[in-house]
Formats: sequence, C-alpha cells, structure tokens
Amino acid sequence: MALAIGGAIGATSGTAQAADTLLSQGRTATASSTENAGTPASAAVDGDTGTRWSSAASDPQWLQVDLGSTDTITSVVLNWETAYGKAFTIQVSADAQTWTDVYSTTTGAGGTQTLAVNGSGRYVRMYGTARGTGYGYSLWEFQVYGTAGAAGGCGTVNAARGRTATASSTESAGTPASAAVDGDTGTRWSSGASDPQWLQVDLGASASVCRVVLNWETAYGKAFTIQVSADAQTWTDVYSTTTGTGGTQSLDVSGSGRYVRMYGTARGTGYGYSLWEFEVYTGSGSTAGGGTNGGGTNGGSTGGTNPGGGDFSGSVISAYKQVSASSYEGGNAPAAALDGRTDTRWSSLYTDNEWLQVDLGAIGSVTGIVLNWESAYGKGYRIEVSDNGTAWTQLYSTTDGKGGVEQLPVTGKGRYVRLTGTARATGYGYSLWEFQVYGTVDSSTSTPPLLSGPTKAPATTGQFALSAPADHAMVTNTRRPALSWAAVGGAAHYEVWINISRTDYDFTASGNLLDLYTKVAEPTGTSYTPSWDITDRWTYKWFVVAVSGSGTRATSNIRTFSVYLPDIEQVNDGINVINGARDLNKDGTIEPYEDWRLSVDTRVSDLLSRMTLEEKAYQMFYNVQQYPMSGWHFGPAQPADLNNVLLSTAATRLGIPPVSAGDTTAGYQTTYPLQSTLAAGKDYPLDYQLGDMQRKEELEVGARGTLSPLAEVGTKVLYPRIQEGGGENADVAAAQLRALVAGLQGGPELNPHSVLATVKHWPGEGAGGEAGIVYDGVTIKYHMIPFKAAIEAGAVNIMPGYAGSSYLDPGGPGPATAPRSWPTCGRTSATPA
Repeated sequence: MALAIGGAIGATSGTAQAADTLLSQGRTATASSTENAGTPASAAVDGDTGTRWSSAASDPQWLQVDLGSTDTITSVVLNWETAYGKAFTIQVSADAQTWTDVYSTTTGAGGTQTLAVNGSGRYVRMYGTARGTGYGYSLWEFQVYGTAGAAGGCGTVNAARGRTATASSTESAGTPASAAVDGDTGTRWSSGASDPQWLQVDLGASASVCRVVLNWETAYGKAFTIQVSADAQTWTDVYSTTTGTGGTQSLDVSGSGRYVRMYGTARGTGYGYSLWEFEVYTGSGSTAGGGTNGGGTNGGSTGGTNPGGGDFSGSVISAYKQVSASSYEGGNAPAAALDGRTDTRWSSLYTDNEWLQVDLGAIGSVTGIVLNWESAYGKGYRIEVSDNGTAWTQLYSTTDGKGGVEQLPVTGKGRYVRLTGTARATGYGYSLWEFQVYGTVDSSTSTPPLLSGPTKAPATTGQFALSAPADHAMVTNTRRPALSWAAVGGAAHYEVWINISRTDYDFTASGNLLDLYTKVAEPTGTSYTPSWDITDRWTYKWFVVAVSGSGTRATSNIRTFSVYLPDIEQVNDGINVINGARDLNKDGTIEPYEDWRLSVDTRVSDLLSRMTLEEKAYQMFYNVQQYPMSGWHFGPAQPADLNNVLLSTAATRLGIPPVSAGDTTAGYQTTYPLQSTLAAGKDYPLDYQLGDMQRKEELEVGARGTLSPLAEVGTKVLYPRIQEGGGENADVAAAQLRALVAGLQGGPELNPHSVLATVKHWPGEGAGGEAGIVYDGVTIKYHMIPFKAAIEAGAVNIMPGYAGSSYLDPGGPGPATAPRSWPTCGRTSATPA
C-alpha cells in the first residue's frame, strides 16, 4: 500500500488545493540516465504529453526538477508512459544533496498518479527502486504543485558575493575589500593594524538578513559587531561579541538593510583584521538583487518582465566556451573574459555599441550573470539571449552601471548570451576581466546519443548504398546534415553509425581511433538528421546497418564527410572580411586559399601555387618573432606576444598565420605531472583530461601547438631529460600517448579546434648525450610502440632526435643519422627541444 511520509522539512499528510500553482513546468530537470537523446529529462517538464523522459533499463533511477527557489509542495502528478515505476519515493531537498521522503510506495500501478504530499524544498525528485516492466522508468510529465516561495527560512545564496565592498583601510594593494566577497577563499581583505576597523558590502537593494558567515584568516576579530543600514550612515547592530575565536563563524542574525558591515573594536592578534570571505544570506521578504541593479531593469524585448531573483550557487556555464566580440584591443582577446583568470581581460576598441557574445554550446537556463569590470567599464549596457545568434531577447539593461564587480540576478533561456555596451564610462572601450554566466545547459542538443561503445566496423560492408551526403562532401551550411541511404527489403529498422569524437576510448587497445564508430540512431526509415550539433572535423566516417525482423544484418558502404562552420571576426589587423571570409592578401577579393568553404586540398593547392620559393622555405622555420614569413612561433605564447606576432604575419604578402608551439610538456597555464609520473598511475582517462585541459587553455589565447608529448621509453637511452618520458614500459607509454594526443586534439584526428601535438624524439633519442647508442632488432621495435600508438591516435607531427645513434633492423644507420632526409621543423641551435 502507498504510504505518505512526513519528512524533516515540515512534511505532514495533506491534500492538494485547487489554487495551487504548477511549479515545475519549464524548470531545469536532470536524471540519473536517459534511454537516448530523444527522451531527455527536460521532456518531463515541458508541458507536452507527446514527449517523455525515459531512463536506462536498470534500478535505481531518478528524475529531479529544480524549482529555482524553496517552495511549499502540496501535490505531485506522475503521468507514466507504459514503462512505469512499481516502487518509488517522492523526495524533496534544499540543496539536491540531502533528501527527505514525502511519499513512498511499493505497489505503483502506472497511468496517471496524483499524489497528495506536504513538504518544502527547492528540488523535488522521483526516486525509482523497482520497475514495473522490463524497460526503464518513463514519464510523459512530472508535475509539482504548490506555492512558490512560501516556505520562508534563510536562503542558501550568498547575497554578498560579487557585490561592491569597501573598508576602513587595507593592509596593501594585494588585500583589497573586494577580495572578501569574490567567492575565492585564496584571496583576502586585511586592514591596518589598529582599532577600530570595518568592512562593509552593498547588497544593491534592501534585504532581510538572516545569517552572516565570517571566514577569518589568522588575524581575526576578538570583539566586533555585525550591523545593517539602509543608507550606510545610520547603523543597527544585529550581532555583537567580545569573545570571538576566529576560524569560520556562522552567525544567525535578524535585520534588514541594503548595507551590511563587520565593525571590529578589538583585534585577536597584533595584526589587523583579515577575512578570506564575508558572506551574507537573506530570507523571505528580501528585495536584494531583484529587478534592479545599478539603475538597470529586467525585461523582455517586448516589455515583458523578467522574474529576476537570480541564483549564483551553481556552475559557471560560460567558462572556456566559444566566444566572439565586435572588436578587441591589442592582445586583450575575447576569450580572456572566459578563462577564469582575473589577470587577463577582453577590451574593445574605443567606441560605443561594442559587444561580447558567448556560445554556451546548447540551450542554457541562465540564473545570473557576473560582470567583473576593469577600470574601463560600461555606464550603459544591456544583456540579451538568443537561441540562434540572430533574434535576441533582452534580459537586462542599465544606463547607470557602476563598474567593479556587478552581480546581475537575471534569468532567461538561450544558447547565446550577449553583453552590448551602449555608453562607455571612460574614454577607453569596454574592458572585462571576467564575463560569467551562471545556470545549467541542456546538453541534449550538443551531445550525441551514445547507443554503443566505440566499435570497429563490421568486416563485411558495401551490401547496400549510402545516398547523402556525397562521399568526401564538405558541409559548410549546417551542423545537422541529413543522412540518407537506399532501402533494404525486409528491414525492420536501421542503425546509423558515425565515428564521432569520444572521451572514453580504450587507450590500451591498438588500432586507429578514427576507425571506431558509435551507434547514434535506430530509425525505421531511410534517412536520419542528427539530433545534436556536429562539431567541426575533417573526417567523419559513417555507415548504416539494416536489421530485419529476424535479426539478419546487412551493412552499407562507408563514406566520409567533413563539417566546418567557423566564426569569422573583424579584428584590427589590416585584413578585411569579404563575403564572410578574411581577405588575407588584401586584394579586395577572396581567393581559393582564403575561402574556408572550399576543401583543404583545394586551399592548400591554391596557396602553394601562389607562394614564392622564399615564402615556402620560411614556412619551415621556428622564428616568426624575427621573420614574419616564418611558419612557426616558438612559445609558450602569452596573449600580448601572440597578438604582436599575428599582426606582423597579417602584414605579409599572403597573410599566412603561424602556428605557436612550445615545450609545454606538462601543461600550458595549469601544470600537471611529467609523463613518467603519469605512467605510474596508469590512469589513461585522466591523461586524456589533462591533454584536453591544455588544449582548452591554449585555444583561449590562440596558441595552436605543443612540442609534446614525449614517446621515449626509458630502457635504453639514459639522457638528462629521460624523466619527461613515459617510463620503461612501452605499452604503458603507448596508452598514455594515445590519451594525451587525443586530448590535445579534442578527438581522434587533427581538427579546427585542436592543438597540434608534436610527438618526440624519434626514435627515442632525446635532446642530446646519447650518440653512439646502438639499438638491436628487438629493442628498436619495442621503442617504436609508443610512436605507432601516437600515429593511431591521429598525430601528424613527429620530431626527430639529434644525436645520431644507430639501430639494427635490418641493419646499418637509421633515419637519425641521416638528418637531410628528416626535417627538424626549422630547429636552430637556439631552439630548445
């Protein structure tokens, strides 16, 4: 029998009221699993009884919805598809971590169940423990009814974070007041070494303050008061102590005001007062961070209101995403505003109506935006969202921006988020240290269905024909090209297999990663349009399997296609954009080598036909800093340096950009352990993640190469840099190489979003000190295993060794003793390995 349970969040038995509001529709929903991309969690809260969420066919499974605030829950309606839950509980939570049951049953019958409950929470979950069928759990709709915001209590969002903070004094420029409200426990405010001292935060509007958290550094306050004020002039005490102990103090208080202050009267040490963080939490009735901020207003483009409120407790969904801007100044590129660093910035040219735009990769639910301005801030600006980058909806606008760190409690949905400046506050442009968008992203539009693991193609193919796209087609007008094929008599359904990029390859297995396919769909007809946006890549391979009612399988031929839709920006480098492409040779027309819509072969052939012998020779050298026609920049590059290099190469006759690569053998900005240490861990998925992290960090500044990873096996050649290699086990080194190369490339091949990996040093010699080493026929093969693995992962650059050792297989000197037949990438005596 069903049992209604009164939980710890004020839950008792009760009935739904007629006036209750549907709270869950359109809210962010997540789940333990989904059956496929066509049955996402969001489909259970979209108000459409023709779409559904369905889980994997196992127990337990769950579906949860984020109501956006703590609400009173009175009823839950489950509209089951055929695959229902026989045993399940309905649970509520304030933080999606600790759950309280408000309903439980072991005799669910499916259909439409209306469950009377009584509880409160921000998150509501159906937690299934026993399925009623052999399938998973499947809901047409998951509806939560109740009263919004009626639960009261103290909130969980730090209302002080990112707000304007001031102080009586600071110990130094490195310990400003703002450091206590930046959400970073590695930065701090510290005062002068005297009494009294104070730190105050402006919440932006009046709020009901219910808790203050002081995270003290060693220099704490022994006697202090917490005060609130409406005007920062007249203060009211809400807490006072003369026996403070330091550490982290969570203080329950009761008061209201726009300003909150810690007023210290006696220090606990000989130093000043020092806080890692000063957090303020508000309760019901709070207006802080509501509809206005700095004179701004929330509202849609047609005048509708934005509910506001904001939530900054979740993830920053804009970090390292694709970004573009109307312009940028010097080396202050757009990506610097999304790199999580407050010492790099985007800055525009010195005009109004400049913009910065981020592509979240899929439709995002925005819960708040933080603008961390450099001194050149926006007095007037607006925030907009768009599903397609063309039609925009305004979420917020102001004509009275204050600069500093502005925390905007806006809400809305869109794939693209844009800041457009309308009035500058200074004579410079607009400049942001960080542009942070908070919320969640529906990854179903950017993540392909993974209906299989990475799998090799069947041995027998060509049993029926594929139709479109044409073999070797280059798709430049859509990220969802329609795939079609010939009908097969007796086929009950078809399977579509594509060699999409994955992160879960078996890096210990031999074979080309490019030849591993994933089943992405099982249509019944003879066509399929991908449900996700396919990313840029040069070699998508695909085939179709026809499956009869009896299970007989027939496989089509295998075709390839590429997808390339770059974002083209106008920058101040003397090169104009014409017909959507950059006019690199500045002749007013787009030549074949400049037209990104043409194939790589066509562009390369055209470029080579235009190059002089001198220009071709320069492309082999690593000294673009001195000679702008060179093809390579020796890094690691920083934004300003790289910007100067790109300006110099843009001014050359053909405008060929260089590749910047350096000896970043252990990461770019973030340093990770050397390969010998990683080899000891044998954690190849982690190796992939490290390579992928380095790729993202390099792309943020435009660096596109690295002189790594190392493929040396440390059994034969003991030279000064042997610790950088992958250890003495060639198979471990090979798996590591596959993972690192794939991570640096962002997939199984070099593609437009890759960092070019240069694997070194052939054949395991290193950078010196090993002349005279002789490899026998067995040893040389062993040392070549990691190089083969790197090539199987898609590596296209191999750096030779330089010492001239010999090997036997079948005998005599090898390539390392014949330098004229092995180019050294323009290496000079001044260029490190």
